[in-house]
Amino acid sequence: MLSSKIESQAVQNISNDLLNRIKIEKDPDILNELTLALNTLISRLKPQIIQITIQELLEKMHTLRDSHLLVNLAKVLGDLEKKSFIISHQETIARLQLYINELKGYSGGIIECRIILLDIIELITGQKFDGDKWRFVEWATSKDATRFHLDLD
Repeated sequence: MLSSKIESQAVQNISNDLLNRIKIEKDPDILNELTLALNTLISRLKPQIIQITIQELLEKMHTLRDSHLLVNLAKVLGDLEKKSFIISHQETIARLQLYINELKGYSGGIIECRIILLDIIELITGQKFDGDKWRFVEWATSKDATRFHLDLD
């Protein structure tokens, strides 16, 4: 794989360039290619770059409605979260809230995207929802979830 032969700093620079392009690109086909390219670099990204990338991709995701692209972006976010580590409780709350806010936009359609977002929330919380939004809502409104101070409205 090409990414394993690129020096670490070059990987960080390439991922930054890809992220900048993703932020401004409007063509779904090009966005999909950029997202897939970014995904090939995930295993080599530094933790601080992962944090920035997650934030930027969530912001971009919020502006999209192409179902195929949303699913691919959600998968990349899931891969990033698997490699990510959250430093503080406040950071956990902030990250959870970003995913919950995104999840609110998928109450009906794009089921695969909703399932992936729930899987990501599982990673962060350690809870099991098995893609069931009602199981998530039940947990999120339970006493166990109060430590996260989640905004579900």
